[in-house]
Amino acid sequence: MIGIVMMIAGLILLVAGYLTFSSQQKKEDKANTTAQVSTESMAGIIQAVTADGILTKKEKTIVEQTATKYNLDPKLAIDQINQILSTDEMEAETEIIDQSKRKGDDFEKFIIKKFNKKFFTIKQWASDKYVDGIYSVENQQPDIIVEFHLRDYIKKVAIECKWRSSFFQGSVQFSYDDQLKRYKEFEQKEDIDIYIALGIGG
Repeated sequence: MIGIVMMIAGLILLVAGYLTFSSQQKKEDKANTTAQVSTESMAGIIQAVTADGILTKKEKTIVEQTATKYNLDPKLAIDQINQILSTDEMEAETEIIDQSKRKGDDFEKFIIKKFNKKFFTIKQWASDKYVDGIYSVENQQPDIIVEFHLRDYIKKVAIECKWRSSFFQGSVQFSYDDQLKRYKEFEQKEDIDIYIALGIGG
């Protein structure tokens, strides 16, 4: 009788051990599959990001969030992308656009269109081009100089266009003291009145 009981107990232990082992094996297989999927997903994202030859701020955020989600090292992923981009000899298909500069340029175009061609001639339109802090002295002058003409009367007017994305605490700063000083010096030297065209948001 004791032998039968021990045999049944042994059988129960054997089945319990097998089930525990099987369950553990399934968990490990699932973890390995998840790790493989996460690594493949990350590799796919890295490939997509590097395809156009540039890493934008938005792409960087997505890569970091995805890496964190899959318990991978975000810094390692970004370093890998930068490494790929630095060794890629192909020219980037896209370029990063300074949205603030673009909207400022769009605002200047908006202001230019407000002048009736019948009475106004655009005499100067500064380009505001610069690189690594190097810029033309012309960039310090007003953006636009127009000439108003009505019969024999001719008068030049300068317009400095300032675009800001929004108000800050109910106000907006459109100039610094040294800029205002330059505007006044320009008015006196050139005998041209300067007006500020201020654009906010859209």
